[in-house]
Amino acid sequence: MRYKWMLASLAFVLLGSLWAAPIDDFRQAFMASQNDPEALELLIADFKDQELSLEDHRLFQSLWNYVNPEAMQAHYELLREQNPQNPDYIYLSIRMKEDGQQLASARKLIQDFPEYYWGYRIIAVSLSAAISQGENQAYLDSPEYKADLVLVEQGLQRFGGDAYLNIAAFYAYKDGKDFQRAVIALDRVSDPDAISSNMQQIEKFLLRIHDLDLYTRLISTVMDEAEESGRMSQSEAELNAQYFIMGFLVKDAGITALDEYLAGYPALRENPDLSRIIAGLYLEYDRSDSALDALEVYAASTDADYMYLSKSDEFSRLHAHPRWQSMLRKAKLAWDAATDARKAEAIKGRGSTPAPAWEMQDLQGKTHRLSELKGKIVILDFWASWCSPCKMAMPGLSRWMQEEMPQGVQVFSVNVMERDLQNGKEYFQSQDFKMTYLEGTAEIAEAYGVSGIPHFTIIDQAGNIAWHQVGFSYSFEESLNFQIEALKKQ
Repeated sequence: MRYKWMLASLAFVLLGSLWAAPIDDFRQAFMASQNDPEALELLIADFKDQELSLEDHRLFQSLWNYVNPEAMQAHYELLREQNPQNPDYIYLSIRMKEDGQQLASARKLIQDFPEYYWGYRIIAVSLSAAISQGENQAYLDSPEYKADLVLVEQGLQRFGGDAYLNIAAFYAYKDGKDFQRAVIALDRVSDPDAISSNMQQIEKFLLRIHDLDLYTRLISTVMDEAEESGRMSQSEAELNAQYFIMGFLVKDAGITALDEYLAGYPALRENPDLSRIIAGLYLEYDRSDSALDALEVYAASTDADYMYLSKSDEFSRLHAHPRWQSMLRKAKLAWDAATDARKAEAIKGRGSTPAPAWEMQDLQGKTHRLSELKGKIVILDFWASWCSPCKMAMPGLSRWMQEEMPQGVQVFSVNVMERDLQNGKEYFQSQDFKMTYLEGTAEIAEAYGVSGIPHFTIIDQAGNIAWHQVGFSYSFEESLNFQIEALKKQ
């Protein structure tokens, strides 16, 4: 699918820092023990009576709920009984209850503590979910729903800028066909996480009322935060923003709207990376010549990836076009001329930090240890079976091992972040990969700085981390050759 990484990037923006510092050690220990129920129970028992902030309680409670919801609920019910006038403990005792119980308790919490935010938050989240998911029509038709909307509006009087309350108001007004008030509520939302997690419904609504300006403001908020947090560079954030804006335009008014937009911003046509997006949009409307016009901008640039053009099936519909082969030949000439520059880029920034020790088991239960691999170059491919870019990268890595890998190199595919370990094993076994499967852990992933996958780490003959690479690239195999060649020469 075209530009999966861009679509994923929006979702990835949702992933902020989930863990507050006071329980960070607990979180790390929890993740390391996630496949050991007894260890988790002991860990929780040792931690549950510590004095925590409300935010720490929320995070701890969510983790405990994953392991033993009954024990978690009983613990927070007890804290509520011991602190009957503390709204924090009342809130914590109801936040994990079933929807009906939770809503009734939240209404009582607001009645008793009208200045307390979290009661309104429960109502707002429940109301938003009921409308956006459309799974609770009985509630939406009930007097309770109307009363809850009044509570949301009451909360907005006290916490006017809160994203959750404004999102709930947006859903309610939109559902009630009061589009003007829905726009006002939506325009108050400045939290990028709230925007991202509701973007499908937001986009659908803004397409309905043809409001490109508000859509642009919201998507820019998401991308600005991604840039500020370091998850994207400025150029990546700008590129992603343009991708979504142009996609909105085409959905709203058809492909001619893109023609008009580009005519108004001619510099966008000259952006090589953006030209690939433009080409993809034109292809959706069978505008092959327009797509090739855009692609030729990319193919003529110094950053053009010939491997991407020649290997990707993204533009397969253009392969029979008379202009395709001519464009590809030009791209190949530019690619060959830039080989030395790519090599220099691939091998720069080589590290010398000792690689963290590890021992992991393969599919047969055999234990492999880094300490036993001194003198060899070791490649670690961190992956998971749910990760589409991982699955794109692994066949190429396996092919490289068969066709190009020199002596003295060992390659391991380390399964991490797996939702179901058996899924990972079954997927790997179903392929003819030449890598050695290893069952990784959260501790190993953290030790190697794995925050996104696929993540490749190259360890030199002395046991030092030489390079990291994150993400899939069609030119990965060439880059790997450059890096291994450099290590072989030392």
